[in-house]
Amino acid sequence: MSKKCVELVTFDGNFLFAFLLYFGLCLLVLGFAPVISSLNLNHQPRASLVCESPEYDFGEVSGTDFPSHKFVLSNRGKAPISILKVMPGCGSCIFVVDYTRSPISPRDKGFVALQLLTGSLEGTVSKEVLVTTDDPVPPAFLLTLNAKILPSNDIE
Repeated sequence: MSKKCVELVTFDGNFLFAFLLYFGLCLLVLGFAPVISSLNLNHQPRASLVCESPEYDFGEVSGTDFPSHKFVLSNRGKAPISILKVMPGCGSCIFVVDYTRSPISPRDKGFVALQLLTGSLEGTVSKEVLVTTDDPVPPAFLLTLNAKILPSNDIE
């Protein structure tokens, strides 16, 4: 009887290969591709763009002011990185003044300069901007501008 049990749990190489192939496909379908790609299996140098302060608070500003802020970005990786696109979540509330358009070398700095358009805003606001890079992991990150917009006659 024990001989039959052993035969039931013995697998041939084809079954094992098929199982591993199926398991790998399931991982990809279920969204584990970013995890697999982050392993950097080809050991190429990678870029790493970091913003020390990805959120900036203007405090109280008048509804007639247009405050701006320059976010400083650092490439802490070992390969150049490029900013591909800077997209405000609200095009009528944030203006992209400028950003580093050339590749940012390792240990070098870049920037994203934004301006808050307060004309149509009031009260406490928080506006986000999506910065997309050519780094596959992570390909994008958010920058946030906060402010308390007051009517122009409330500012002394």
